Amino acid sequence: MSMSQSDFEPAPQPGAVATIVKAVLSGCAVAVVGLGVWGGLLTAGSMWRDVMPLAVPIMGGVLILGAAYLRWSRWPKAGRAYRRAGLRFNRVRLHAFVLSLVAGWSTMLSSFCLYVAHRTVAGMGGEGALALPNAPFTSLLPGLLMAAFVAGAVEEVAFRGFMQGAIERRLGIVPAVAISGFVWALFHTNHSYFGEEALVWFAIFLAVSTMLGAVAYRTDSLIPGIAVHAGFDAAYFVAAGLLHPSTTPIAFVQSIASPQSLLTAAAGAGAIAILSLAAFLRETRAHRHVGLK
Repeated sequence: MSMSQSDFEPAPQPGAVATIVKAVLSGCAVAVVGLGVWGGLLTAGSMWRDVMPLAVPIMGGVLILGAAYLRWSRWPKAGRAYRRAGLRFNRVRLHAFVLSLVAGWSTMLSSFCLYVAHRTVAGMGGEGALALPNAPFTSLLPGLLMAAFVAGAVEEVAFRGFMQGAIERRLGIVPAVAISGFVWALFHTNHSYFGEEALVWFAIFLAVSTMLGAVAYRTDSLIPGIAVHAGFDAAYFVAAGLLHPSTTPIAFVQSIASPQSLLTAAAGAGAIAILSLAAFLRETRAHRHVGLK
C-alpha cells in the first residue's frame, strides 16, 4: 500500500479563535461541574441534616474520581490527550515548590492588606459574612477545609489547567494568562464584593492570576498553584469560622490595624513576593517542563 507525502504531515493546528473558544468552554465546564457538585452537597446538607456529615467524604471521592477520569479515562477517545494535558498534575522540584508557595502566599497577603486598607479609607467596613450554620467550630472545620480545597483544586484545574494550558501551547503565555485570568474574575462576579468594586477586584484577580499562571507555566504543573490557592482560602475560611457570627475577617483586621500599618504590611509582603518569584523563575529557568522529578 503506497503512502503519499501528506500521510507524514502533522495535523494542522486549530486557529487562534477556535483554540480560545475550546479552552474557555472546557475550563468553564470543569469549574461548573466541580463547584456545582460541592454547592449541591451543601444545599442538600442544609435541607437534610443527616447529609451534612457525609458532604466532605462524598466530595473527596468526587474529586478523586474526577482526577482519575481526566488522567486515565479512554472514553471518549477523541479528547483523551486534551483531558490529560488539562489536568497538568506533574511533579515539581522541592526547591521550586517552596519558592512558589512563598511567592504565592505573599502575593495574596499583599493584595489582602491593600484591599482591607482601601475599604477602611473608603469607609466601606467589613465584607458580607459567610453563610455558615450555627454549629460548633469543630463541626464546621472539616467543611471549611474542604471548601478551600475544592476552590483551589477545581479552579486551578479549570483556569490554569484546561484554559490557560491550551491557549499557552497555541498562542503563548501572555494571552493565556490574560484570558484565563479575565474569565476567572468573571466567574466570581456573583459574589457580593464584585458589585461594590468590580474594577478593583478585576485588578486583584488579574494580578493573582499572573502569579499563579507563571508558576503553572514554569513548572507545567498545577500542584504548587493548588497548594497556594487552597492554602490561602483555608486561612480565610477558618478565620471566618472562628469569628462567626460576631464579626468577619476583614472587619476584624480593620479593628486591630490602621490603614498605614496595612500599607506597610502590604509593602513588606509585596517585596517578599517579588524576591521569591524572581528566585523561583531563576530556579525553574533550566528545568521548565523537564526536570520535574
